[in-house]
Amino acid sequence: MTRFIRALFDRLPPLPWYVGVPRKSKVVVYVDAQYSHDGRKGVGIVIVDTHDNTRRITGGTIPTYLLSWLDSFATNSQQRINQCELLSVVVAVISFPELFQDRDVLLWSDSTAALKACIDRHSRAPEMAALGSGLHLLLADLQARVLYQHVPGKANPADIPSRSPFFFEAGAWRPDPNSLSLKDKATLAGIAATFSPVRFPSQEQLLQDDLFIRFRV
Repeated sequence: MTRFIRALFDRLPPLPWYVGVPRKSKVVVYVDAQYSHDGRKGVGIVIVDTHDNTRRITGGTIPTYLLSWLDSFATNSQQRINQCELLSVVVAVISFPELFQDRDVLLWSDSTAALKACIDRHSRAPEMAALGSGLHLLLADLQARVLYQHVPGKANPADIPSRSPFFFEAGAWRPDPNSLSLKDKATLAGIAATFSPVRFPSQEQLLQDDLFIRFRV
């Protein structure tokens, strides 16, 4: 905890009071996760920079080392959806740091448990607390200011990339078309986003939360 507080206080963003319009309009982020004990375990992110209407989308299967880390805690290993939902928020920031840098962010999730951990940073579940700490350090390092909101699951566009495997083809990342329904394809066509590779926290970051800061003093 002491290490977290010291690292956080070094990088807390200033509290702005806007008299006029902010320099840049906000970034809007949708996150989601899938967890099935015997099936897919993945995250999905859709992110829109309303300043220039840049749209990005990414998703991926959660790495084995991350699942093993979650299973190392003394809780029911079949109930990991809340942890994966919170992980999807962390993954969004790690995957698109340039869009979070010095920005106001509106982040939507359909998981109330993940949103609570995002807001409180603390959780009774140690793995949720660790991910929450890492998230706050990431955001402080990027000087990002985030407002968290709930979106109903059926209205969350990040559900699609959380369910669909991605692959690299012809110089670009694409979702597996065989995993998409006609409705999914129509939704993705409407979003018209650029597909990007996903990034997950490293094993070292999971064990030492101040490593979420890119340039430590």
